[in-house]
Amino acid sequence: MMNKIIKETLRFFIIFLLVYAIGSYFSGSFNWTNVLIVSVVAGIFYGIFRGILLRFQNK
Repeated sequence: MMNKIIKETLRFFIIFLLVYAIGSYFSGSFNWTNVLIVSVVAGIFYGIFRGILLRFQNK
């Protein structure tokens, strides 16, 4: 179960990183530091909430 959460979180992180980087580039406010910070925070929250949801689904 833990491997599934980690794989899904990494996939979400990579997709979110690319989408956020492309969006910020086209909006004219591209900054790698902001892109990485927002993507890492979003990935952490996704992993936490996904883990909580899977734990409640198994009960």
